[in-house]
Amino acid sequence: MSGAGEGGGQEGGGQQQQQGGGQQQQQQAPTIDYGALYGTLSPENKEIFERKGWGKAGKDGGPVDINAVFESYRGVEKLVGTDKIPAPRLDDPEALNSWEGWKKLGVPDKPEDYKIKRAEMPKGADGQPIPYDEGLEKVFLTAAHKAKVPAATIQAMYDELISARVAEVTGLGQQFAQQKQETEAAILKEFGASVNAHTARAKEAWKYMAGLINVDENALIDKVDAELGSVETIKLFDKIAEMLGEDTLKGGGDGGFKDSPAAAKAEQTRLMSDENFMKVYRDKNHPNHRESVERMSRLQRLISGSK
Repeated sequence: MSGAGEGGGQEGGGQQQQQGGGQQQQQQAPTIDYGALYGTLSPENKEIFERKGWGKAGKDGGPVDINAVFESYRGVEKLVGTDKIPAPRLDDPEALNSWEGWKKLGVPDKPEDYKIKRAEMPKGADGQPIPYDEGLEKVFLTAAHKAKVPAATIQAMYDELISARVAEVTGLGQQFAQQKQETEAAILKEFGASVNAHTARAKEAWKYMAGLINVDENALIDKVDAELGSVETIKLFDKIAEMLGEDTLKGGGDGGFKDSPAAAKAEQTRLMSDENFMKVYRDKNHPNHRESVERMSRLQRLISGSK
């Protein structure tokens, strides 16, 4: 009985050892023969094998953990995905341009397919919103598409472009406004209260000269205001108007310069019979009084021959 019991105990112990050994074998990592595997590898793969440390045990004659190899590969798949796309050839522009990976990166089929949120344009120096440049937007999106910019990054690039453009336009507007203020101050300082009269007469001379060369005066209206935006230009055309005479500017003269004493006398007589002119001439407080006095003085000099 005791022998049977001992035999049973030995047999049971053997089964337990076998089961324990089986569990140990299941937990043990699968191995491969390093020498057999390493000998089949190309030089490039041998370098990876060494760098990753897969062959450390094998160098010493031990087994290599094949799990380490597969774990590394699984890690790569997590990073790059299972949809593998070969890298484009950088030395082949046509192949690079048609690379299928661009679409995976989010490059749309057409420039119009980019979705951007347009910037709200701020007010310029004149207090009005800066006009949105749709032409610039179109050029930008076309260039971005040609450069294969992904849709996920297009908004950031667009925002930077518009910010720089707004800064440029705002700066130019402020500079222009400052120059305009300085010019207007210089004109007012030169002509004083009679600035409007001098400017109006200069415009008349400008339009008259335009008519002599068959240029439509209506087409010059905007340009007249821009070109007469300086003291020198106003003085020049004001002088031309004075030399032409009001009759000529209004279409009643012969179109020549009125420097003769007879012409000056006729102009003086006409002005003295002009009720509105004489009212200004006699009123020392009128803003155009000084200009009217200067005009009569010049006519008197022409009449006397002293000019």
